[in-house]
Amino acid sequence: MTAIYYVFLLIIGARPNHFFKSFFPDGATRTTNSIEVPSVDEYIKKVTENGGRVVVPKKAIPNMGYFAYCLDNQGILFGISEMNANAYVSS
Repeated sequence: MTAIYYVFLLIIGARPNHFFKSFFPDGATRTTNSIEVPSVDEYIKKVTENGGRVVVPKKAIPNMGYFAYCLDNQGILFGISEMNANAYVSS
């Protein structure tokens, strides 16, 4: 199933927090919790080494950072995000 992903930036105090909202073809809207990490690449490796898997590979959000969606070893979907103002979409 293909989904359209939107990222929302919430400012709570001085620290930004993220959540991703997904709009699926079945019309349902789903919210996925996301964890801010220093490096998406580093944490993708940790996820896979501990029995999880990546379901949406690393994507750039220009001028904001990178994100990926993963399933943990129990099948729970979560996002990981990395703040990086120099993020770009490679062609």
